[in-house]
Amino acid sequence: MKVTRLLLLFAVYLMCTNISVAQIIIPEFEEPNKVEELSSSEVESMPIPFNNGEEMYYYVTVVKGEGLSAKQKDEHVWYSERKKGKWKVPYRLFNAAFIENKSAHIIGTDSTGERIYLYFTEYTKEGSVEKLGYYDKEGRDKWSEFHELTIPNFKFEEKYYSFYITPNEDILLISMSPSTTHLDEDLYVCLKQEDGSWGEIIDLGKTINTPKLEVSPYIAPDGKTLYFASDGHGGFGAEDIFVSYRLDDSWKRWSKPLNLGEPINSASSDEFFIYGNGEEVYFSSDRNSDHLNIYTAKATGEVKFANIDSVGGQFFYKGLPKENITLKILDSNGDVVDEIVTDAFGRFTYQKLDPDESYVIKLAADDDENYVGSKIYFVNEDGKKTNRYILTEDGVFADASDINTKESIRGVFKYNELPMSNSALVILDENGFPVDTIYTDENGKFEYEKLVYDQDYSVIPLNLEEDNWVDAEIYLTDLDGNKTQEFILRKDQFVFTEVVEDQKMVEIAEADQAIVDDTEEIIGKAEVNEAWNGKSGDVIRVYFDFARSNPNGLKKMNDLIEYLKNNATAQIVVEGHTDSIGTIDNNQALGQKRAQAVGDYLKTKGVPDARMQITSKGESEPIESNMYKDGRAKNRRVEIILK
Repeated sequence: MKVTRLLLLFAVYLMCTNISVAQIIIPEFEEPNKVEELSSSEVESMPIPFNNGEEMYYYVTVVKGEGLSAKQKDEHVWYSERKKGKWKVPYRLFNAAFIENKSAHIIGTDSTGERIYLYFTEYTKEGSVEKLGYYDKEGRDKWSEFHELTIPNFKFEEKYYSFYITPNEDILLISMSPSTTHLDEDLYVCLKQEDGSWGEIIDLGKTINTPKLEVSPYIAPDGKTLYFASDGHGGFGAEDIFVSYRLDDSWKRWSKPLNLGEPINSASSDEFFIYGNGEEVYFSSDRNSDHLNIYTAKATGEVKFANIDSVGGQFFYKGLPKENITLKILDSNGDVVDEIVTDAFGRFTYQKLDPDESYVIKLAADDDENYVGSKIYFVNEDGKKTNRYILTEDGVFADASDINTKESIRGVFKYNELPMSNSALVILDENGFPVDTIYTDENGKFEYEKLVYDQDYSVIPLNLEEDNWVDAEIYLTDLDGNKTQEFILRKDQFVFTEVVEDQKMVEIAEADQAIVDDTEEIIGKAEVNEAWNGKSGDVIRVYFDFARSNPNGLKKMNDLIEYLKNNATAQIVVEGHTDSIGTIDNNQALGQKRAQAVGDYLKTKGVPDARMQITSKGESEPIESNMYKDGRAKNRRVEIILK
């Protein structure tokens, strides 16, 4: 399939189906070449190829003088035909008498090239008159009477214009200044009605039009793919050529314009882009010259993908990022426009074809009730979470700010056993996203409307230096003011979690306590993730009591030990892991102690040191959320991994 046809079919597919590819295809081109046979010392622009690109109309602007003294003298339409790959010597259409006192711009043809559409200025003694219409060809350089186009509520004024009409003669694109006080131009469209008349002019909207220049519009045969030149969307220098895709029938909603890039665009002016056939394009450029010439480029057969507005996010379930979750992206009409899958860190991206569109996110799986309360965070370019959405019972991720299912909680903030009055507390959810800022009253009391989906959360005091946090106390109360639950000081925040008082005291003290390393024989329970079959990556997990390095149970590891005896070259890695309670340094040391305890046990069973790599991951690789008691228990482990 030729690249041009591929591009056009892709655009049709994108607009006419419910599922998109989320990226736009842009064909790649060979280095453009100036069409020497059509080049002169004058300005050549507006190429209009037809007959599969074997014939061409274009117009030539004659300029007299240089620099500020340069003046446009004449504009005439020229024609050439290609034979055996070479363009024949062009000639000017219309004899001198026919075109006397007129400057003519070619703006399109019908599908045969027998009808040509013109925008011309006729000069009379009373002044100039501008007209828009067509001639029908009646022989070599013989033409019918001029048929003028009538557009409702449109009249020519003292401002800049350019036009393009499609070969089907039903779409008229207009570039013109918004008013007589504007030097730059915007893009508009006028559509032929069923009765053959022309409709009102439609502004293509703010996605296309900028306060700067938008000119030389061309729309592909699909009626949806728009090419134009602009210096208002960024680029390589002067005007660059952009492509955009129409998103509905209003002609006001477009995808973000994409720069076609090199080698089509250059540091000079590049405009009047048009397809000649399935292999080549034409455009005008003043690269390597002080005026516009016509250039052509062939498609390489390769394509590149251009991202639109990329939206990044992260999916969390029970406080942990979740991979291989398929999410559906729906537009405001409920149509699926994309499907995405989260990676190993719960991350995903999708592209917004329409920068103004509001999208809805749903789980693709039917068991979405199992994920109620899971959260999606949108992330900016710096990796900072900016918005959060929560999966509600109706299966849709709702903006957390729009969810009204809440419950009131009450608490007290104290320092050195005295209430902290009029103090600010930042509330964060279990994934560290700030959801609110609340203030204590004169008695250190606070109230907070908590979403029912936020089972675990943490607090950061703003009116107390971090060095003094160890002497602070934050706890929840019942309606009578009785203490019900407390927040645990964890590094840089106070963490709420459902723990009993004795366990809380142990966890708070862990940073200061000595680590006990029992030498008793390891017995009891172990978990084998998958059958131990001697494959690289096989894992056995051994779990530990809180703050201790002796396993709280290890079932027989006979399969492992037997395998190591029968495979003299087999190596294992013994990794120690911890939960997140305590400091990073202490947890790193604790993980090493745990790994060493398991290694010592294996040595007693005949596994030599040389076949074991003992290491610690500390708290860096949790397998469950540390916000939950059960999750922390899973994270206190040693993994024995076959290399």
